[in-house]
Amino acid sequence: MDKLSTPELPWARVGPVRDSSAVPKLPARPMVERSVASYCSSYQSLVFPVISKSLFAKTLDLAYGPHRYGSDSAKSCIYALLSVVAIFGLENDLGDALDCEAYA
Repeated sequence: MDKLSTPELPWARVGPVRDSSAVPKLPARPMVERSVASYCSSYQSLVFPVISKSLFAKTLDLAYGPHRYGSDSAKSCIYALLSVVAIFGLENDLGDALDCEAYA
């Protein structure tokens, strides 16, 4: 039982905290809209239906609008979408390379 509480376990280690100035800026909204369209028209969206176009449009409005309550959460959703798009290799269809590591 002592081994389960040792600091050598991967989940027991606290990772480095990122500097908030190192957080990548959101890409241009049209690029994110193309990413949403690319994901929603892919077969992956049938297996992983995690995005609703109508709800995500509201998320985009919140993320790209003036800063208010929920803006940071909306930006996090966009970073997550960009990571998923990059992991599935859908960014090649968009013409712009997305750095999955930057958004993870």
